[in-house]
Amino acid sequence: MKKFISVLVAATFVMLSCLLTVSAGTLSPTEQQTGSMVISTERTEDIAVTYPADVNIPYGSEGDYAIGEISAATMVIAPNKKVTITVASENDYAFVSGGGKIPYTLGGANAIEFTEVNDSSVFPLTVSVSKADWNAATAGEYRDVLTFTLAYENI
Repeated sequence: MKKFISVLVAATFVMLSCLLTVSAGTLSPTEQQTGSMVISTERTEDIAVTYPADVNIPYGSEGDYAIGEISAATMVIAPNKKVTITVASENDYAFVSGGGKIPYTLGGANAIEFTEVNDSSVFPLTVSVSKADWNAATAGEYRDVLTFTLAYENI
């Protein structure tokens, strides 16, 4: 019996501690009492951009040769902000091998910009080499390095 009473008393205390009571004196049937609470959440900025992997362009490729694309894997930005990406060439947009040089044009890198949350824009990049420049190239292994720089800026 003692055990039963102890359990009953403990259960009563637990139930009483779970009740929310508001005490504001005596209320008449027409009076109301109000309260408020703040509900909030936060989403932090999160930016992840994909860049093309290394690529080998076949010698003599004519026209625009696709080398990959830039896109946003994650784009959570603040209002009035944007992400811009600039592209720079290590060799002034030329493949270099020893003393040899094959100039090229990089397409699609002029206006890479993300301006919205979950921006699904895709920016394809291409390389174009003139036939005359291919034909003037000496034997060798040519390369260039492109550097992508991301900036988070005000609009």
